[in-house]
Amino acid sequence: MKFLFVCFTLFSVGCSKVDVGLKYVDTAVWWKITDYIDYQAPQKKKARVISDAMVNRFLKENLEKMGALLEKFGQDKNVEAFYSKFTDLLMNSVVQQKSEIADFINLIEIHEYKSLIKNYSKKIKEQEERLQKQDLMLKEFSEKYIDLIQELIGDLEDNQTKEIEIFFQNTTYEFQDDIAQKKTYLELMKSTEGDQKKLLTLGLEFFLENKKFQSPLLYASKKKFVTEGIQMTQKIFDGLTEKQKIKFHKRVIEFSNSFKVWISDHS
Repeated sequence: MKFLFVCFTLFSVGCSKVDVGLKYVDTAVWWKITDYIDYQAPQKKKARVISDAMVNRFLKENLEKMGALLEKFGQDKNVEAFYSKFTDLLMNSVVQQKSEIADFINLIEIHEYKSLIKNYSKKIKEQEERLQKQDLMLKEFSEKYIDLIQELIGDLEDNQTKEIEIFFQNTTYEFQDDIAQKKTYLELMKSTEGDQKKLLTLGLEFFLENKKFQSPLLYASKKKFVTEGIQMTQKIFDGLTEKQKIKFHKRVIEFSNSFKVWISDHS
């Protein structure tokens, strides 16, 4: 689910927002990290340096590739091909930054470890509370997805909006299994008792072989959800009106130009 939203969030804002996003993406990533780990000095300063370096390395190594993927998507409008190649790019970048991931984990001492357990437990509890209102949660997902697509191609036709609403109303995604899986991750982290070597082994296995820790049923559920989501989105792109095609083409050019400017400024 997250990857599906990442793909279209990336290309669903105006050019000026892309420029701002590229300028402050290192800060956004840092906020995300500290949402889970409360670093103390001097670990905090070291962690921020590693985080910023990882983000800049990722952009330098992948922004041109991302631009090329977007331009190809703008031409063939093949959602499945774009999604597959984009997620492969992200996964390959994780492999390339294996040493930086290790540097991050080696900064986790007892205070950071306790905060990770506490914050991750809190995230699970919040998800359990949201699940009690699953219909409302799915409605919010539907509205967000509609907003993202409209930022990319302009106003949707009624049949296009209905396509998205029906998808989220009838999804078979196992949210309860997802929560159970997160609890498994939590217990694995607890089992390390904060030992850095054990955390490092677990962390690298998680980032590089995430499927290894997923139950077969949950993995199948996620795959089915993404596959059906891609099919739903493909129907929308196959049925773009002329006005939507013009808007989409404009968006592709805006993003491509913003990427090229960033690359030029950081070469």
